[in-house]
Amino acid sequence: MENETELSEYQCYVIKGLIEQEKQALGRELSLREQHRIRDDYLTATQKVTPRQKRVYRRSRCIKEVADYTWKPSTPVRHSR
Repeated sequence: MENETELSEYQCYVIKGLIEQEKQALGRELSLREQHRIRDDYLTATQKVTPRQKRVYRRSRCIKEVADYTWKPSTPVRHSR
């Protein structure tokens, strides 16, 4: 397989397992083109899953709510009951 240096050890392991599985299913050796197709299919499938959406920054309170806020000293829990 070419470009194995770019793949992680786990990815190489999975790709080799998929190739072996396909060999057993067909009962013959796979051509280099078929091996590349299996590798490319696996890599495209994993790339579709990996991108994550970034969180959108949201303000916790509107500016109007903050402007109306007045600070009050905290009260002990014992006195509030």
